[in-house]
Amino acid sequence: MLTEQAVTIAYYRKLFLPKGLMLMKKILSTILPSLVIFAFIWFDSLFPESKYILLGIYLLFPIIFIIQGIICPNSKKYMIIGFLLSSFAVIIPISVWYNMGSMITPVIIYLLLGIVSFFLSNKIRKISIS
Repeated sequence: MLTEQAVTIAYYRKLFLPKGLMLMKKILSTILPSLVIFAFIWFDSLFPESKYILLGIYLLFPIIFIIQGIICPNSKKYMIIGFLLSSFAVIIPISVWYNMGSMITPVIIYLLLGIVSFFLSNKIRKISIS
């Protein structure tokens, strides 16, 4: 037989664990893409001869923004925070470490791709649910 304490612990785990996991998923899907972008730029800046930053600018970063739009939760607030963090992770390190000039135009294109993928994925989810 289960003791009263074991039943209470099981009840609280069932009550609070899913909320904690959902919060962790929201935080990871918001912050992780910007951390991946920043880590890629930082690692590439350690090697001055490396030209992988061009691969990142033209291929990797748009893919990350699209994936971020797809995996972002249904909340527009988390989408905006995630896109802001990812935009800062692109603009600030590239302008400081590479002296490349303005990255605003590519970031605007990345944001448009991410927003379109966010709304398309939400529309597909709503259609598949109903």
